[in-house]
Amino acid sequence: MATEENRRAEAEALFHTAEVLAGLGDHSAAAGQYLQSLELWDRVAVVHHQLGVALLQLGEPQQATAAFERAIELDPDVPRYWVNRGFCALQCGHEPQALEFYNHALALDDTLADAWFNRANLHLLLGDTAAAISDFQRTVALDPGDADAWFNLGIALHDHGLAENSLEAYGKALELVPDEPSVLHNMGVSLLKLKRIDEAVSCLRQALELGLDQAEETLELAKSMSAETDISGHGE
Repeated sequence: MATEENRRAEAEALFHTAEVLAGLGDHSAAAGQYLQSLELWDRVAVVHHQLGVALLQLGEPQQATAAFERAIELDPDVPRYWVNRGFCALQCGHEPQALEFYNHALALDDTLADAWFNRANLHLLLGDTAAAISDFQRTVALDPGDADAWFNLGIALHDHGLAENSLEAYGKALELVPDEPSVLHNMGVSLLKLKRIDEAVSCLRQALELGLDQAEETLELAKSMSAETDISGHGE
């Protein structure tokens, strides 16, 4: 019979193998190794957490939920566990629960940029653009190189009626990802709202050239607005 020390050593070796596999993107094999590790020694919170991460990558949020819950049970003071538990709740359509988990994670550590980002996205999903703006601003303050956060901040500002401010956020995103058509498209939409039609047309043409088919319809709208402006600007 294996001694407790031997079982723990074997479990640790399996865990390290799983981490290598996860790093290589083989999440199915990694999950199998995490499970084997837990069969030998199931009282290590980080192994349960990493199993949950692998299961999320495999599109299994309900199974991942059980893994994250066990990790939290073993070590409730790790904010990352609560962030991923919140993400699972959101994936399963439990938005109020997800908000509680994100709140708890931030109460443990308010320097987690992705916790602010996830909560901001949840606020945006729920239509609370003011709260989303606040959380996205915290995100970019902590991680100014997060292009997705700048982009989503632009969306929240636009939806909140602050099209001018959204342009600054989109501009920051473009500095980080200059050829991202979705950013150019959304910038064009905000410019249209501000009646800056020529600039909007330029952005939308670039987005279309970069392969965003959605930009074609918006570009046609911009052209029609430009034509209307030309007509109304010429009297007899």
